[in-house]
Amino acid sequence: MSTEPEPTGTAPSLVPPSDPVPPSDPAPTGEPATASTTDDDQPPVEIETPEPGPDPVEETETPPAPDTPDSPVKLEPATWYQVETVCLTQDKGNGEPCRNLNTTIVHPEVYSNAGDPFIYCGPCSRKRTILSATKLDPQPEMT
Repeated sequence: MSTEPEPTGTAPSLVPPSDPVPPSDPAPTGEPATASTTDDDQPPVEIETPEPGPDPVEETETPPAPDTPDSPVKLEPATWYQVETVCLTQDKGNGEPCRNLNTTIVHPEVYSNAGDPFIYCGPCSRKRTILSATKLDPQPEMT
């Protein structure tokens, strides 16, 4: 005779229990759960993930060069302007053009300083060319 207790039924399961049935749709004990007429009857929605494409900088083409003024745009000292500029950097020093090459930007408020404002391109750190300037009327107040 053995002094160890006899095994009862089944061995303990190492698989974690599944998610419990929500309280709003309990299944009676001993009976299988039946399908309800809720959103659970809908087929699962497959979400398509777009394939990564090329870098947006690489897929854009350089726009054509804008018409540049024959002479530099003259601005009055200590005056506010709306200025349109363009980056004309064809070589950043490494043989590659600036990603903003020939791209025009309108700056809504630019202070002319002594009549020659410095507006730089962020990617290439070179001075942008002023294409046009419109004096703001009324002039913003400086505090």
